Amino acid sequence: MGSNRQRLAELISATGRSYAFFSKLIGRNSAYIQQYLTRGSPKSLSESDALALAHYFDVPVEELLSPTKLETRDAKVIFVPILGNDQSERSMLHWNADAQWLSQISTRPYSVFAYPAEGDVMSPTVSAGDMLLCDRHHDASLLRDGLYVLQIGDRIEARRVCVEPRRKLISLKADNQLYPTFHGLVRKSLTILGRAIAIAKVSNL
Repeated sequence: MGSNRQRLAELISATGRSYAFFSKLIGRNSAYIQQYLTRGSPKSLSESDALALAHYFDVPVEELLSPTKLETRDAKVIFVPILGNDQSERSMLHWNADAQWLSQISTRPYSVFAYPAEGDVMSPTVSAGDMLLCDRHHDASLLRDGLYVLQIGDRIEARRVCVEPRRKLISLKADNQLYPTFHGLVRKSLTILGRAIAIAKVSNL
């Protein structure tokens, strides 16, 4: 097993989560990661898949990309991966973002990913089709009030997180008042993917 494959296997093992979980996280079929690690297919991860996984594990993307892929990277452009629920949509859309621009909105530009909003749960702040740019962040102990992208069940969704200081618990809120607010949640019960740092409105895309 190559060094980059070995590193990914180690990172996944440390989480206790299944290969299928991480396959779905990057918008692939449930067997994708297992086949990559155990059968060598594909021969290497795409840059978008490697970036998405590196964001989750909070490691440099160089640990997961093959030497060949590293040689072809353009330092002036950062590939912003799209994490969404529609696999076909994710395979067609990606952002080749200007590295300097990303550095202006994030202190960790290589940790930025994009999430295409769905439904009206966060309306009027976020409409269906808007793109949330998010700083990778899944340490629930460091949460503060703000708009986050979370893994809820088998879906990725956006919600407003409010910290309840008296009990050190969390509330999940929808900006659309037609949806319920969930109070008194334990931080460790949440799977946080990232904190929204910018919203690209669908009318401007």
